Amino acid sequence: MLANTRALDSFDGRALLPPDMHDRRTRQELSEWLVLEAFVLLAAAPWVLSAALGNIGNGRSIIATCIAAIVVVALVLRRRGAWWILVAFYGVVVVSYAWDRASPLLLAVDAAALLLLVSRPMRRYVAKGHGGARARRLDGSQPLDIH
Repeated sequence: MLANTRALDSFDGRALLPPDMHDRRTRQELSEWLVLEAFVLLAAAPWVLSAALGNIGNGRSIIATCIAAIVVVALVLRRRGAWWILVAFYGVVVVSYAWDRASPLLLAVDAAALLLLVSRPMRRYVAKGHGGARARRLDGSQPLDIH
């Protein structure tokens, strides 16, 4: 019994990770993907719930669902513009709860989505995007900045 407590005292969690997960870069990539997946789940939850309850039926809600899906897919594809659109949208939504007496659960979900969007792993994920003057080539060199 005493040997087991010594083993627990020295446990740091690395035994649960594969050997390649000890690398800092790989852990950062894992945190980026976990934050991205959590955001996608939070962003999709209201739409999935509406569809399950049968509330999606008029033309406007279908169009809004398609637009939201396109912007979230653009975020997954690391488009910086999609990130800015989502930050602005969730920022306005969270601020609007001051005037709207909606459910505290909805406020918590939207605030969590906003916090995931502005978190360091999500910013790192989007910063690795394609295109723009800050993009790097596959070999690590900077693209030419021609104006």
